[in-house]
Amino acid sequence: MEDLHITEPPKVECNEIPRNKLIRRFYDVLKQNNFDTNILCSNAKDLDMFFVDKIRTDAVGGYNTFTNEIMMVKNRHFMDYITHEFFHMSSTVRDDKKIYCGLMQQNADVGIGIGLTEGYTQLLNERYFEDITPTKKEHDVIVYPVTKKIAGWVEDIVGREFMEDCYIRADLDKLTMKLCEYVDDYKVLQFLRDLDIYYLEGEEKVLGNLPKAMKAYSNCLLFILECGYYSLDKRYMNNEMTTDEYITILEGLQKLQMIRLHVGLYGTFASIPLDDEYYKKLKSKVRSRLI
Repeated sequence: MEDLHITEPPKVECNEIPRNKLIRRFYDVLKQNNFDTNILCSNAKDLDMFFVDKIRTDAVGGYNTFTNEIMMVKNRHFMDYITHEFFHMSSTVRDDKKIYCGLMQQNADVGIGIGLTEGYTQLLNERYFEDITPTKKEHDVIVYPVTKKIAGWVEDIVGREFMEDCYIRADLDKLTMKLCEYVDDYKVLQFLRDLDIYYLEGEEKVLGNLPKAMKAYSNCLLFILECGYYSLDKRYMNNEMTTDEYITILEGLQKLQMIRLHVGLYGTFASIPLDDEYYKKLKSKVRSRLI
């Protein structure tokens, strides 16, 4: 399938405060945390929300990026996930050619960035709306555990404020350009594709191809390591962090070799371990680029 060319999203300007009480509460939290709310205000004006009997297996709700609709499954505690869908609504822009949603871009035929977008959406949901997320309820549901973790690692590399701003403005183009400061552009695109594969094959289980999912996860891990070492050393050499902070993050990167993550239906699997020799070469390669 032909790749989608990543482009800058259209600019949106709208300051009309949402009238819906639920959306207004969501809007207030975003404003308090310095998020841009232009897209939120624009989409909230004609957002349609309704209940359905079923969307797909295990889904409790969803946002249609093409029609600006939020669907909620009856009797599934919609208050526990509605803010996740509000984040999608608040970061979706449309033009004549494609949809820009969070850190994803798509048209009628192809898309890129859904894995990163879903993971980071849930990370933000739990960060800012912890009191009404599934992890705090008796009907406990672990939402996108792996893609959320990987999205958090990307945020560690580029910075929280920067990544939140890219997300809420639907600017995947800006994020990819930032990541290209650390690795070649083709590696950034492959990372996005690999995370999409893991999301669809591992977490959403569209086809449930476990070997394919785990290979994609391993590729994502290698990408995070290379970006992480380069950005860490660059920031440390530029006196942007203390030695203690540097050592803490460095140790965290080294532990990624051994990390084990819960992978939904499939239980717990070890990531494919990195060969020690490859690991040494990777560190050497990254450090040599800083000289």
